[in-house]
Amino acid sequence: MCKPKRTTSLTMPNNNNRTVIIMVGLPARGKSYITKKINNYLSWSGYSTKLFNVGNKRRTQAGVNENHRFDFFDPTNLSNVQCRDQLALESMNELLDFLHLEKGDLGIFDATNSTLERRDMLIQYIIRYSDSCGELFNVLFLESVCDDSDLIDKNVFLKLQGPDYKNCEDRDQALADFRKRLSNYERCYITMSSKEIQALGRKYPNQVNLSFIKIINIYELSSFNLNCKILRHLNKFLLNFNNYEKNIYITLDPSNVERFHEFDIREELHHLHVFSEAGFSEVSEDRHQLISDLEAIESNLIIVNDDFVKLNLILKYYNIQNFTFTEDSSSRDLIYCINTSHYNDKLTTFESKVQVCQCDSEWATNTDAIPTLSSSSLSSRSNSSNNITTPIDSFADLPKLSAKFNKIMEEFVNTEGELQS
Repeated sequence: MCKPKRTTSLTMPNNNNRTVIIMVGLPARGKSYITKKINNYLSWSGYSTKLFNVGNKRRTQAGVNENHRFDFFDPTNLSNVQCRDQLALESMNELLDFLHLEKGDLGIFDATNSTLERRDMLIQYIIRYSDSCGELFNVLFLESVCDDSDLIDKNVFLKLQGPDYKNCEDRDQALADFRKRLSNYERCYITMSSKEIQALGRKYPNQVNLSFIKIINIYELSSFNLNCKILRHLNKFLLNFNNYEKNIYITLDPSNVERFHEFDIREELHHLHVFSEAGFSEVSEDRHQLISDLEAIESNLIIVNDDFVKLNLILKYYNIQNFTFTEDSSSRDLIYCINTSHYNDKLTTFESKVQVCQCDSEWATNTDAIPTLSSSSLSSRSNSSNNITTPIDSFADLPKLSAKFNKIMEEFVNTEGELQS
């Protein structure tokens, strides 16, 4: 189960929802993972949201492979600092255009923003844009802090798979370059606090609505001045989510749980958290609570339910686009699986290893089906009705089938003997 999150907060009312989220934190602290989760959740909730990643703009505009070298991020190289600041302002302008011109609800500015000077520069730019368009914006600084060495090492490994280093054949060289880049950021990084938000508020009174959330090692969260509905909505979500990339199994038929060992799934049922009909009933009036409950669980789980509306809400939340639960498309004979990694948007199916077919009003084992252990993407799964099979309810049925088969064979042998005589 999930670890409890410690939270402190101070909130003031504000009805304007046009919001900028500015990420803060060192590289390899999970900022991009958090932004993807936030963007996905708020989009699923019906808000118009968009991600703006300054690193992507840097790679697009540079057009060469040298722009990720560690010395580009040297805080003492004023020319490179100015270049990075210009990229940041261009990205911020695109974000504000999205909010003002395209009427978006929330834009997420994904960059390190690790110094007081950079954060102040961004606020000044937002205020100038606000003055020119006559619209007041909410600004949330969301800082991700991590001192868990295991988490950091995992994030560093993911960085080496990312666009800056994916074409680097020498992995040791890539790792050394990234660690030097990280050292450059650590030299000038200043963590945030509510005092900085209050100081900015005094410096720019009535010109911008400022808020702050700090996440420490995923599980500890504190917030300050969450002054609009969308941010309070977001805060509730962040209190429940974690970074456990679990498998979510779904079955429409409760008997499949009892027969879980018959499916080609490489884990034991007792390792799974069972989210049954009762669990669905408790959150029937609140789809957000349903997602919060799923996010909070820190283990693989199995959902036992045939409510297509709720199941399709879950598929939409996890960006599963190749399948929808309907009476025609769904099978009670299958177990479906969502891998919640944000790199995976496929739904996988598992069939029972023990299946039977009906022939001439007598039951016999389907020898073609028994040795076949299959798991395949729904996108490539055949819909032919000729492949329909009926699973055996339990292994207790096997002796009955065997006895029936022996009886048929005995009658056949007796008939053969009468014909020969």
